[in-house]
Amino acid sequence: MLFIVSYILLEAYIGAVTCGIVAIEIIINTILEGKGKKTPKPLIVLYLIISILLGIISFGKFIDLLPIIASILFIFTLIQSKEKYVRLLILGNLASWGIYDFLVKAYLAGISDLFIISSTIIAIIRYDIKKEEKTDEGNKSIKS
Repeated sequence: MLFIVSYILLEAYIGAVTCGIVAIEIIINTILEGKGKKTPKPLIVLYLIISILLGIISFGKFIDLLPIIASILFIFTLIQSKEKYVRLLILGNLASWGIYDFLVKAYLAGISDLFIISSTIIAIIRYDIKKEEKTDEGNKSIKS
């Protein structure tokens, strides 16, 4: 909610609306997960349609695409079963938001994004890159 307020105060309305829509998606998904259910595919399609329509309706300049791209990347994280792909999509999502935040002068949101990007990069290195290296080393010793 604080990001939404800051975007409104900065007159970055597409960021505020997109952030609000993503917040609603998160609430719906949390409720579904609480009931032990996955997000239904028709709901994911609805999320995508809303994001794309929002992008078409609100497009005025290049910067307006960044929250829409972030929103679409977030939606694709919902259908990922592999954590590796979730991390990569989150990285793209946060990069889009981070660039947008600095361009609209939402510096605190941008700094917040940078911290989460750093954490995500560490997770990618730790769980994806190093884990693959260990697996490759294990496969080499089995073959020899």
